[in-house]
Amino acid sequence: MRHQYGRALFLAGRLEDAQRINEALLDEGFLEREWNVAWTHGLHGVIALTLGDTVQALEDLAQLESVGETSGPALHHRALIAAGLGEKERAVDLLRQAFAAGFFFSPWLKSRAELDPLRDYPPFQELMRPKG
Repeated sequence: MRHQYGRALFLAGRLEDAQRINEALLDEGFLEREWNVAWTHGLHGVIALTLGDTVQALEDLAQLESVGETSGPALHHRALIAAGLGEKERAVDLLRQAFAAGFFFSPWLKSRAELDPLRDYPPFQELMRPKG
């Protein structure tokens, strides 16, 4: 449950506390399953980027890339980090891949602050536009 606690701290804006939880999970070998790699390194990288630690965000991005192209959560987090790095085209492409890999689309996704750099980007707007 510590992963969920770290995520709750992140959503509450307690970034340093959330990062400490994620670092403890990384140090303890929490990453035995692909899902854990995706969510733990994903959140760790997003928080690092939010705190201005681009080097750490890039390291977490590399870990997420090692998971492969079929993990929706890994692709999703890679998109969040790419958006924060200003790589709009890459971020939208990764979101498309995440959806194709089964990552769920929800209204909550549209409100994620990590996607703010994409708000004025037409391909992102088209991807988020309701269809059907």
